[in-house]
Amino acid sequence: ALLLRGAFEFSSGIACEVEPNSKKTVLSLERLSPFEARVTIQHQGQARTTVLESPYQKPNMTLRSNQYLAELAMLFWIREIN
Repeated sequence: ALLLRGAFEFSSGIACEVEPNSKKTVLSLERLSPFEARVTIQHQGQARTTVLESPYQKPNMTLRSNQYLAELAMLFWIREIN
């Protein structure tokens, strides 16, 4: 874990700009609605974005929806880094 210190920046709902030749990887998760989120990765000078939608769209499932979107975001980031 110490090797990654300073290598990643995380943001949630905050615009995060990185210089084109930056060695940092920026992972961003932005809530669009209670059941949708935009996930972005800026890695090695490239940026990729996608919109995720939770199948848990009932009011009593908000917590599970948040967890689901976070899980999908992590999978997206891992796929894009590899």
